[in-house]
Amino acid sequence: MCPSAAGKRPFEPRLEIVIAVALVVLTVAVYWPVLGHDFVDCDDNIYVYDNANVRNGLSWDTLRTELTAIYSGNYHPVTMGSHLVDVELFGLDAKDHHKTNLLIHVVNVLLLFALLSRFTGAPGPSAFVAALFAVHPLNVQSVAWIAERKNLLSTLFWFAGLLLYRAYVTRPTWMRRLAVLAAFLLGLLSKSMLVTFPVVLLLVDHAIDSGRLALRRPAPVAWSRLVAEKLPMFAASLAIGLLTIFAQRGAGALQGMESYTFLVRIGTALSGSLWYVSKMFVPSGLAITYPHPLDNLDLGRAGLGALFLIAVSAVALWKRRSHPYLLFGWLGYLITVAPVIGVLQVGFQPYADRYAYVPLIGLFVAVVWAVDTWTAGRRAPRIVAAAAGLSVTLALAWGAAANTAHWKDSVALRARAVAVHPGEYIAEGNLGRALIDAGRLEEALPHFRAAAESSPELASVHVNLGNALALAGNRGEAIDAFRAAMRIEPSNPLPHFNLGRLLFDAGDLAGAIGAFAGAVEVDPAYFDARMMLAGALYRVGRRDDAIAQLVEARERTDDPRARALVDEQLSRLRGRP
Repeated sequence: MCPSAAGKRPFEPRLEIVIAVALVVLTVAVYWPVLGHDFVDCDDNIYVYDNANVRNGLSWDTLRTELTAIYSGNYHPVTMGSHLVDVELFGLDAKDHHKTNLLIHVVNVLLLFALLSRFTGAPGPSAFVAALFAVHPLNVQSVAWIAERKNLLSTLFWFAGLLLYRAYVTRPTWMRRLAVLAAFLLGLLSKSMLVTFPVVLLLVDHAIDSGRLALRRPAPVAWSRLVAEKLPMFAASLAIGLLTIFAQRGAGALQGMESYTFLVRIGTALSGSLWYVSKMFVPSGLAITYPHPLDNLDLGRAGLGALFLIAVSAVALWKRRSHPYLLFGWLGYLITVAPVIGVLQVGFQPYADRYAYVPLIGLFVAVVWAVDTWTAGRRAPRIVAAAAGLSVTLALAWGAAANTAHWKDSVALRARAVAVHPGEYIAEGNLGRALIDAGRLEEALPHFRAAAESSPELASVHVNLGNALALAGNRGEAIDAFRAAMRIEPSNPLPHFNLGRLLFDAGDLAGAIGAFAGAVEVDPAYFDARMMLAGALYRVGRRDDAIAQLVEARERTDDPRARALVDEQLSRLRGRP
């Protein structure tokens, strides 16, 4: 990770204060525009502005609810607690929610600098790594996206846990050990990505025992004891990991082997490991989502990823004695990126910018310390390296500022995804929906058409197109779109239902009855379809059939509110001739 203990530099508090101030100024300057941004339509609604519990602000009742709540397959009560605090203090003003994200990122930058400087005794390289972390464009997603508060908070506790572990190493006590465990648990309950934290601690232990850090234990400690003291952390990681897997599966986010085969997952992992490294050096073409290639996986890229992993690992092992920071940084990257590399496929993206927030630190350490070692004692190369480092930092800061602008609102965010992946059906459909929400229906239609043209084999794109056409008053094309979806996926009740609503609103009750009947035939428990079918049947004078559908709807739901609605309708119909 760093120079040996023999290369330790004296602690200079004034220098560290100056560096800390510079890091704060740099970070705030890059991210200040986010304070004028709005919420976006991806997860911000689920976590904040459409979340009934969070909108009520902080109280014992709302906090108790968040302790057991799972959102989109994620269990992170500490993060949700922070959203409760924000709403209690600021209401639903997005500016202040962004301000909290920025504040946490600034704290993370300072903690990283303090962490590296204390562990290595090298404030210069530590400052440069912290600067790269502060302004790298890949990290914009974690800062500018309010819903990614979980990433920021979990990292804060990650860094705090490592600093506390340093204190524990220098003077082991039960209280200090419990403090490390507490930081880890808080981080784990902010985001489950911290499951690899105890492995990172063992990596740190190895660096300490090898004399590669500016840190010493009061007395030697056997490795069996070092592993044993981390067993509670491994147990917590296992518990949260299993909970997350079951929660993701329950939310439909954990993808099965039928689409994401074992070979696809391995190929994705190999390609992804190379993707993050390539984007570290050339962070261009960034967007909120990236389409998964599935069966069209680029085998050449996967093979290149495999060769890259083997080659870098071999070099790091070969140079482990003379350049130990290479192996430390590389292993740090591999360990921290492992949970999100794609073997367990969550969602539909093969990789994501936010997943690089912590893993890239290991690569930053390896590269920065390599340059620092190469230029040590050589004045001219050191000046050149410093100038190059400043230029790289400023270039990354410019790129981060440009990337930040894409997070201004939902339309800008979705437009960026289309610019990066033109014609890709998810990106086009998401932009279409964002434009509709912004009241720009005419601009939205071409994007729904583009999605349907690029992926005509998917029922969902035709349903989305049909919905947009219906809103635009283009009933004929909308009907055609819904029927196309029904032909592609007969087992999907949604196009039947949407067609039924369109025909019902148009006064074609016979056609609406047929469409709603098709929806409940496909899905007998489709409550809304049965209710609409009952209404259409009553309109054409088939009162007894309408009552039968209401009774069936009541029997097929356990929702007390839905049952109360049915009871109200039944009472009304039975009281009429």
